[in-house]
Amino acid sequence: MSGNHTDNLANNSTVSVVIPGLAQSLNYLVPAGISDNVCIGSQVEVNLGRRRAIGWVVGCNVPLEPNAKPYELKPILSSVPAFPAYLLKLFEWFSDYYCCTLAEAIANAIPSSVSRLRKNEENDPAISSEATLPILTEFQSAAIAQLSN
Repeated sequence: MSGNHTDNLANNSTVSVVIPGLAQSLNYLVPAGISDNVCIGSQVEVNLGRRRAIGWVVGCNVPLEPNAKPYELKPILSSVPAFPAYLLKLFEWFSDYYCCTLAEAIANAIPSSVSRLRKNEENDPAISSEATLPILTEFQSAAIAQLSN
């Protein structure tokens, strides 16, 4: 996949998006209003011909062909990425090893509850950007402390 995993997006930059059912990624223009929230792992809605599709960002600041006129991304579905950027290499390996598309590898690796379309994220504390980690019991905290040493 093209693009750096840690790049910050500039205005009018492009991202590479994988979509289930397609063999390769497609490049989309990131509108200025959402560029701060788009990163590797972001679940996005895109135009795909006459229909809309859901996919995942797998590359940032991707160079375009000279005469390309990419479509723009729709508003991002969640401010929390569906997967962290460091898992992309694992998904790429999975895709190669099991002879499937990268989108199929991602779709099978992340929980289905994460991959569902979520337009009302602000009402769902489980996926809110302000979500907190679960509270650990004393036994769990001691186990983590023991493992950390």
